[in-house]
Amino acid sequence: MTDPHSRPQSPIRRIALITNPVAGLGSSMDAARRATEFLANRGIDVVSIASYLPLTTSLRTREFVADPTIDAIVVCGGDGLINLALQEVVGTGKLFGVIPAGTGNDLAREYSIPFDPRAAASLIVDGHHDSVDVGLMSHANGEERYFATIMCAGVDSMINDRANQIRWPKGNSRYLLALGIEFARLRPLRTTIRIDGKGTHHVPTILNAIAITKTYGGGIMMCPHANPRDGLLSISLVETLNRLEAISKVPKVFLHRLEEVPEVHMYRAHSVDIEVSGLDAFADGERLMPMPLHIECVPRALNLIMAR
Repeated sequence: MTDPHSRPQSPIRRIALITNPVAGLGSSMDAARRATEFLANRGIDVVSIASYLPLTTSLRTREFVADPTIDAIVVCGGDGLINLALQEVVGTGKLFGVIPAGTGNDLAREYSIPFDPRAAASLIVDGHHDSVDVGLMSHANGEERYFATIMCAGVDSMINDRANQIRWPKGNSRYLLALGIEFARLRPLRTTIRIDGKGTHHVPTILNAIAITKTYGGGIMMCPHANPRDGLLSISLVETLNRLEAISKVPKVFLHRLEEVPEVHMYRAHSVDIEVSGLDAFADGERLMPMPLHIECVPRALNLIMAR
């Protein structure tokens, strides 16, 4: 049976390659070079930009999206750079590819995009793509922001913030180190949440994750039931624990053992309204917006290049 959302596969002849020179602790430029060589050897024209400045990156991405000679926007960096480019690409139909070169790389992990630059570039050559869901965060001030992986607000976002400051170790290990550091500051968070517009609940929590994909923090399985093609958000909330309980239970959350923690509650929904007192929202590994927020799933809004 044919997937009604699948798109005809077409050859890719020219791409825009967008790189953050500091992503992956500086490894992104080497990854971009290796990917560019691979693509050029296979006859693909690569237009490259590398910028430290988010505004420059956003403006150039917007130009590339509008350029009919560019077949795909390809990001070489981490989830933060992906999020920046996402704001210009979502809903346009323009193909979007990823050369993973960050420290978390959770979007690449979800869609089986190889971490090796040449292997990831081979997916660009192949040109297979599918439309996938994204999340949309909206604030009462009119600000909106798309995300591709997980939005979090709680000790998880505090850990994310701390991990972004850690230069070594990389990947999942730096999040475990950040977890240990943040334990000393663990406290209940006043959380107000409404799921699909049905009732408002005021609950003390320590972790709050609203997801399109399954993992954050370099592979931490926070929302195991997330499916980026079903038009739904996956929600994981962790009730308040005292410090002794947290020492034994929170590490299980971060080690893919959520079923062993009865304080974890998981839901599926089209939309969520949430406020966590005193915290901003993180998504795709970056601090993005103040709260409260309305969050919804935008079905099949990103045309993503991925493995067959």
